[in-house]
Amino acid sequence: MNSLPADLTGQHPFYYHPDQMGGWPRQEVLTAMLDTGIGYDIIIKCGGRKWYLHKDVLKAGSRWFKAAFEGDFAESRKRKITLHEVDPVQFDWVVKYLYGTEAETLFNLIGIRVPHSIVLLHDIADYFAVGTLVSYAAEKLGRHLPMYIIPEFWEAVSSNHPIMREFIGSLKLPTWYRDSLFRAIDIVFREDRPAHRMQNYFLYLFSKYGDLLVLDKDTKAKIEARPHFARKVFGESPKQEGERPRHYLSSSGGKPRLVCPEWD
Repeated sequence: MNSLPADLTGQHPFYYHPDQMGGWPRQEVLTAMLDTGIGYDIIIKCGGRKWYLHKDVLKAGSRWFKAAFEGDFAESRKRKITLHEVDPVQFDWVVKYLYGTEAETLFNLIGIRVPHSIVLLHDIADYFAVGTLVSYAAEKLGRHLPMYIIPEFWEAVSSNHPIMREFIGSLKLPTWYRDSLFRAIDIVFREDRPAHRMQNYFLYLFSKYGDLLVLDKDTKAKIEARPHFARKVFGESPKQEGERPRHYLSSSGGKPRLVCPEWD
């Protein structure tokens, strides 16, 4: 990383016309400020790590920081603050984004490619009220979830042909993807918290592809182990969608299980 132009050292890039930056794009200035800590006016500690940051940068992209630094909070007068309830790795994601890393670049940089990680990014962005990153993560999840569900087989499943069901039943979600999917579900469908704003993405996925997903016995077992989630998706009474019977959650015998009148 090259050094900042001498006349910008210790100052903040939001205060300049681009011509004053000597041709430096604002992104490069922000990256240099983050990498070097030049001109920092706040030290943030989290989980044993430290960041030398700039209040104006943080306030520009986060309503949480804007309220903290401009209101009557003690943080507005401090040069050091400690975050106690935040994961340091996830906080670093937010810092990188606030210092100009584009959302898609951020996803690639930190390796976010599975539902669980996308939900974590959404939630840490939501915690710090970084609205643009919250929206991007939600959109990313909506596009990402159906990726491994093999939609082209859906019409075959709808035909209810026993041989075709047996063939499709041999298909399985990759273990790593299934584990990530249900770790995300455990966050989004916690019973002890208000409804998570990303619930609808999972409800849509399982309402459309749920009967296909439960043909994978391991996936079916994970759903049955989460009756709160299963009730929201499948309900607790037999039903049909057009000519296709749907699974539902039965509690007969004491143990919740997914059943389908024609398939089981």
